[in-house]
Amino acid sequence: MRKKKRLAKRPKPHGNPFPRPPDIARPLNEHEREELSSYFASACAPDDCMTISMLHGFLSAVLSGPLVMPNEWLARVWGEEEPSFESEVHMRRIIGLLMRFSNGIAAELACNALRFEPLLDVAERDGSKQVDAEAWCVGYGLGMTAHEHAWKELMQDPGTAMFFYPIVSLGMRGSDPENDEMLSDPETYGVNVAALGKCAGVIYMLWRDREVDDNAGTTARPKIAKAEELNLF
Repeated sequence: MRKKKRLAKRPKPHGNPFPRPPDIARPLNEHEREELSSYFASACAPDDCMTISMLHGFLSAVLSGPLVMPNEWLARVWGEEEPSFESEVHMRRIIGLLMRFSNGIAAELACNALRFEPLLDVAERDGSKQVDAEAWCVGYGLGMTAHEHAWKELMQDPGTAMFFYPIVSLGMRGSDPENDEMLSDPETYGVNVAALGKCAGVIYMLWRDREVDDNAGTTARPKIAKAEELNLF
């Protein structure tokens, strides 16, 4: 009886020849946010590029208002100069983190806009840590310049202007003595900071409301609550 020949075993490849692509929809964890923040502060990034808090505010506006393509807003992140990278792998890593950072903000706004949380700086003042909202608010203002006319129209509407007040007020510190005096009161400052998330959420909903109107009312209009109903001020 003839013996069957044994087939030689195919050697197993080392590692996965088809690596899984990065999950672009997965929000950044704390370690990854710190990695992105460290890059912004490194010699590779332009001197006038955004900080992580400013970027969060910027993207919160960009993702709320009229469509801005990623290649358009990405150029605004760096400022006047181009960034540099240690290698192509490093470049893909940083751009990937930026895209996931953006998608995470978009998902948070879409899922529960009224529970949106701005990523604010924490500064050391008089020996204690205090929340500093200026960079986030400045970033939000920069995000509004992508479609300035449309944003101005929404800001000047008497029914919606109130939702921009904390963002504008906190973002213009140092440029208006009267505003600075008002915000020098810790309670007033705290009230405005606490209102940022809900105001940004309502603004996001207002833009979605406008999209519904543009689509000839094919979808039910979302109800926008009044400021007193949201306990903003």
